[in-house]
Amino acid sequence: DGGAARGTYNPERVELTKTYISRILPITHRIAWINPMPQHRWENTSASYISDFVPMFETTTTGLRQAINVLRGKLKVKRVC
Repeated sequence: DGGAARGTYNPERVELTKTYISRILPITHRIAWINPMPQHRWENTSASYISDFVPMFETTTTGLRQAINVLRGKLKVKRVC
């Protein structure tokens, strides 16, 4: 959930996530994050910062479809990392 469940921001978690994502990018450039928390809960949490560099979607029918389309390369998203 990227900290959205607890409503927290942890800069170390954001940086570690960014480092991890940058390490897997040479293997795959199609990445989607499924967040179990609704998007309105991401504000001012680590999730909001992570969503700046990883396509993040809610766990809803629409969100799951969008994430699948990202992984298929059918939905254009902002550059990862």
